[in-house]
Amino acid sequence: MFNKYSIRYSLFFILFSGFGMGAESVRPEYTAVKSDQIILIDGRLDEAVWESLDKVSGFIQKRPNSGQPATQKTEVSIIYDDAFIYVGARMYDSNPDSIAAQMFRRDGDGYSDWIEITIDSYHDKRTAYGFQINPKGVLKDQLYFNDGQEDPTWNAVWSGAAFIDDKGWTAELKIPFSQLRYNGKDEEKTWGLQFWRSIARNGEYLFWSPILEETQGFVSKFGTLYGIKTALQPKRLEVLPYSAGKVLREDGNAEDPYYQLNDPSANIGLDFKYGLGSNFTLTGTINPDFGQVEADPAVINLSAYETFYEERRPFFLEGVDIFDFGSSPMNINIGPSSSIFYSRRIGRRPRGRVTDSDAIYADYPENTTILAAAKLSGKTSSGWSIGVMDAITTNEYARYTNTLGNEKTEAVEPRANSIVTRVKKDFRSGKSNIGFLFTANNRNLNTDQFKNLLNKDAYVGGMDFSHRLKNEDWVLHGFFTGSRVSGEQSVMTALQHAPTRYFDRPDADHLQVDSSATSLSGYAYKLGVTKFAGKHVRATFSITEDSPGYEVNDLGFQQNAGYRGISSFLMYMENTPGKHIRNWNVHSGSWFYQSTGNEPANKGMFFGSDMTLNNFWWFNFGGNLSPVGINYGLTRGGPIAEVPASWSLRGGVGSDGRKKIIMRTRANYREDTSGEFDKSFGLTLTVKPFSNLSFSMSGNYSKERDTDQYVTKISDPLNTKTYGNRYILADIESARQSISMNMDWTFTPDLTLQFFVSPFVMAYDFTAFKELREAGTFDFDYYGKDKGTLSIDENGNSIIDPDGPGSAGSFTLPNSDFSFQSVRLNAVLRWEYKPGSTFYFVWQQERDNYVPRDGELNVGDDYRTLFDNRPVNTFVIKASYWLGY
Repeated sequence: MFNKYSIRYSLFFILFSGFGMGAESVRPEYTAVKSDQIILIDGRLDEAVWESLDKVSGFIQKRPNSGQPATQKTEVSIIYDDAFIYVGARMYDSNPDSIAAQMFRRDGDGYSDWIEITIDSYHDKRTAYGFQINPKGVLKDQLYFNDGQEDPTWNAVWSGAAFIDDKGWTAELKIPFSQLRYNGKDEEKTWGLQFWRSIARNGEYLFWSPILEETQGFVSKFGTLYGIKTALQPKRLEVLPYSAGKVLREDGNAEDPYYQLNDPSANIGLDFKYGLGSNFTLTGTINPDFGQVEADPAVINLSAYETFYEERRPFFLEGVDIFDFGSSPMNINIGPSSSIFYSRRIGRRPRGRVTDSDAIYADYPENTTILAAAKLSGKTSSGWSIGVMDAITTNEYARYTNTLGNEKTEAVEPRANSIVTRVKKDFRSGKSNIGFLFTANNRNLNTDQFKNLLNKDAYVGGMDFSHRLKNEDWVLHGFFTGSRVSGEQSVMTALQHAPTRYFDRPDADHLQVDSSATSLSGYAYKLGVTKFAGKHVRATFSITEDSPGYEVNDLGFQQNAGYRGISSFLMYMENTPGKHIRNWNVHSGSWFYQSTGNEPANKGMFFGSDMTLNNFWWFNFGGNLSPVGINYGLTRGGPIAEVPASWSLRGGVGSDGRKKIIMRTRANYREDTSGEFDKSFGLTLTVKPFSNLSFSMSGNYSKERDTDQYVTKISDPLNTKTYGNRYILADIESARQSISMNMDWTFTPDLTLQFFVSPFVMAYDFTAFKELREAGTFDFDYYGKDKGTLSIDENGNSIIDPDGPGSAGSFTLPNSDFSFQSVRLNAVLRWEYKPGSTFYFVWQQERDNYVPRDGELNVGDDYRTLFDNRPVNTFVIKASYWLGY
């Protein structure tokens, strides 16, 4: 059960958080006019129709002076015809020479003024489509969902232009109805509407329909657009065929029959979108290509847990709002968490291996081929959001050559089908909602290797909800999910032994391994209450639990199961500028987590503050405090151990982001009572010599001393204090340095060159070996010091006799000291030669070198030899052509 003191400690943050402001004022309205005048999209507003229209104005500040009138005037008008919405905007500026007008690629970010029109075409007060343009004509679009969350990966096909003159700047936008989703049965539409402008040099954010700093929500604060009469549902078929050529160049073994110095390949495929009416869209991809995707960073992982990598593939990035599940209103997650849907599972590297013992050389596929994938998404007129994704991956085979010189193939990944289904219903004009999510992963396990390696079927189902309370400052939210996986007894047994749950822990009376099981089931839930609006206070409190059998890793991402906990967060903020300070906040939070077997708990608190000055310099600092806790996985299936008490501090400072030279720096320090420490420092410099060119360089250095690195387990029935085993751990020291260099050169908003290179070096030194003295403690006996003997052979291996003259046998640990060197380079020339149609030229280079070592840490030496490592170069040319009907 939960510790009563911890519950009282967390509830403190809620009891003193207060209540927010009252109802919002009446929202503005605008009526669009239909026109047959031809609009030339040049940004100049020189067509006669713009002069005759009613104009919206009277924008109100959100920042810096919330609720005050804008310092500069803005006027916007809307007209439409049968196919397009046209927006004309005049952004007056008393100092046109000071307009921030940086040029960068479409959907990029930089120091710039902006104007945006945002349309809630479902009029559900939760979902909207945003179209932005800056004074240089750079376009940006994004999807808003859940009344304020953003999906910047959403891409529409539209056009716009801007022009700077002596009055400020002007813009024209042309938005096809086909790019919007709406209920088409009503002849005259009633949509939500918002205009947003930023004046970068003042840090000024302005809204037509006021959104104040102390209020939460975005789409629900829109005004209303009337006058759109489009009885005909537009035809919506978009086809994006592509062709790509790739050359992989790397050194290798000339005797390997599968090695080629230059390995060419070619690919063709098709992406499409088809409108099912005006409010549903079928999106599909056939033989998708991810050749222009940036490479994952180099990672050395000495833990028992999988590394999480961000999704970078466009098809899976687009439309993430559809499958958003269980997110909290302020996106604050404290403690263990899992994701039901992790799209990197689809198309992953094959997990099988060639089992023929006579195999000499083998050629494995890099990824599992996605034959086809499709998504159906949309929203009904009654408020139901529906999303379905289905992806089919094919069998993958490895070629290999045996000792007789014969070539054979063996399956290394089975055919699989992955389905994700999401439905969600809005109530109370979007202030309350309930949703359901279901995922299924089914594999055709047609070999003994697959049957003993993978789950056959995996299902997860869940329900989530949110409900704003009467004054709308507070929201209740939560989710409940259940999982079931099935397969052979050997696979289910391996899942029970896995680091996620460690059912084999000898001191866990509530856990036991069932080697006859052919399925594993579990549940998880989270319930929370959050104050997400109000002038000064934000707060959240939640309880959560994952049962030991909960398993979502077939299509999700999960590192832990069998936990329950509570967490809290409280923040006080001031957004009204003062004499020197523009805004500031202080915040604190706490957590309390323990196993579902009510074993000893982990708990702690964090604190911090953020501040921005009136000159736009910013500062932050914070820290953590954690008393003695429990590590359930230190011995990797053995008994629990203590976690020493620890503390940490962090801080950062950044200069004025409006300047041509920008500096950001950060520092962190952590230590615990066992002598373990982590310290790191980072510095980033950004230089913008011209409005279309920027350079940035980041340097990071860290040094660590770890006192709890697991090494291995040695059976010894006489070692009863640790359940008949010796759990061997090490003290290690490590150092790492990395540099990242970026260049963004924008010739036009449609033609850009981006360059990125990141050298990285690290070194690990295993300084001492020891064994856990007693279960449930953090006490150790060091070999060669506290007990037994330790000697080093000529190869650097450690020969250990754990009890000297005693009866225990000696064992040898290999020399584990190493250094790792890596370089990642990515260069992309991108040309959008017509709206929606793109040409890419990509160069990727990787240099990796893992070197066993012996001696003192010196990453400087590794840097000097970094570029001596032979590169792997990849060159890709890809062209796509958008067809819209």
